[in-house]
Amino acid sequence: MKRILETDVLGGIVLIAVAVLAAIALQDLPIGTARRMGPAFFPLAMCVIVGLFGIGQLAMALTRRGNAVSFSARKAGTILAGLAVFALLIGRLGLVPAMVALVLTVSFADKTTKPSQMLLLSMALSAVSIALFRYGLGLQLSLFKWDL
Repeated sequence: MKRILETDVLGGIVLIAVAVLAAIALQDLPIGTARRMGPAFFPLAMCVIVGLFGIGQLAMALTRRGNAVSFSARKAGTILAGLAVFALLIGRLGLVPAMVALVLTVSFADKTTKPSQMLLLSMALSAVSIALFRYGLGLQLSLFKWDL
């Protein structure tokens, strides 16, 4: 049965709410002008963009019909567990082992994932993370740290 995509409606409403709440939180900061940007200029621009994405997602969800989306508590729990594992390990073992542990943990959410896919994905995400955070942003993250 085709019906309104409730998850997309909810997602659009959440994006709009986040944008509005963030914009309200920025009201005490000066915006400035395009030539002399104030501290609220860029965050407010991001609020507008996020709000527009939310409006677009909400409009698409209300105009298109699709199959109902199922929710799996096991999959959601596995993904949250992966984030928790990453948060616990990045300070103790470094970025690369934490990223590998994240990918391995989250891979259990899908029963069809093969070990070779897990390995390739963890290597690729580790490489992208190193390039982005270490070299692109210049963050001083330990890549490997073995003090337990």
